[in-house]
Amino acid sequence: MYAVYFLRYWLAKANIDIEVTTLWEEKKQSEFKYNRDSRHLPKFGVGPLYVFIIGAFSALAVLMDRSGVIPAVCPAWGRLLFIILGAAFALFGISLWVKAVLKDKVDDGIIENRLVTSGAYAIVRNPIYSAFMLLFSGILFINGNVLTFILPFLYWLFMTVLMKKTEEIWLAERYGDEYVLYCRRVNRCIPGVSYKDAVYESNISDVRWIAYDLPGNVGWILYFVGLILSFVKMPAYMEHETMFQLAVVAVIPALLMLVGIVELVGERIHKLDRVLPRIRLMRGFGALTLGGITGVVIGVIILICGTIYQVQDLLYIWFMAAGGILCSVFAWLLFRRYQRQ
Repeated sequence: MYAVYFLRYWLAKANIDIEVTTLWEEKKQSEFKYNRDSRHLPKFGVGPLYVFIIGAFSALAVLMDRSGVIPAVCPAWGRLLFIILGAAFALFGISLWVKAVLKDKVDDGIIENRLVTSGAYAIVRNPIYSAFMLLFSGILFINGNVLTFILPFLYWLFMTVLMKKTEEIWLAERYGDEYVLYCRRVNRCIPGVSYKDAVYESNISDVRWIAYDLPGNVGWILYFVGLILSFVKMPAYMEHETMFQLAVVAVIPALLMLVGIVELVGERIHKLDRVLPRIRLMRGFGALTLGGITGVVIGVIILICGTIYQVQDLLYIWFMAAGGILCSVFAWLLFRRYQRQ
């Protein structure tokens, strides 16, 4: 008897909870619809979060370098180059911020519910965030420790994921096809020219695609294996300062390859292998080709240095050189099969 009363009580409570929950969801949906149709997007978006995080990491990296917590790796031949490069990045970042905020007045566009696509927004979709990414990257280059040069790549990756999961969803919901077309012709993070919806298509057969794709994948894997083992196993050539610094610089081609790999994986997921906007083509096969070429050059330089220093154990460098050749050759063969439509 008590069990029946207990069951009736909880069923009644569950029914009330369901009704309350349903009313709450309807209320939230109506509020969301009102916000989307009648109010402008937030002025700051996720910008403060992004700027705070990359600024904190940049400050921490410089502090750790200056205090000796991380090894100071800065080749003498690159010191002046890094300062010039860093100053250029920082100045460009500052000028981009000034143009986007003070000249283009993006706040007015947000309040008026208008998609801003001119001025700074014609060369990059998120010029304010890109400005801070360039500024903090410039500070790291000026500081000069090669070990911290991976951070700009991580800033780009963080910005890419953050935008795709937040603001790009909001903007697509509000502006629809207008924003989709804008995304096709303008980069998300890195300033560049507008591609005006240029689309490239490849008519390569499946057999030839596989014949090029497999050795290309073997190439970047070989390069990564050689590079990682160089730092994990620390063979004899890593004891020479010049060769160690060159091995650190060899991380740059690996980052370029990683950009290409991430892009190609995204294309496969969305089934965009054969028809690509120019930006995606450049970010995929273009980055892999460039990464492979620079990897070959750095690998050959290290092999020459090994010959000069009479170092015998250069197996991992041969992995890197061979991998760079495979990656660059077969990525280029796939790249050149795309024709503009």
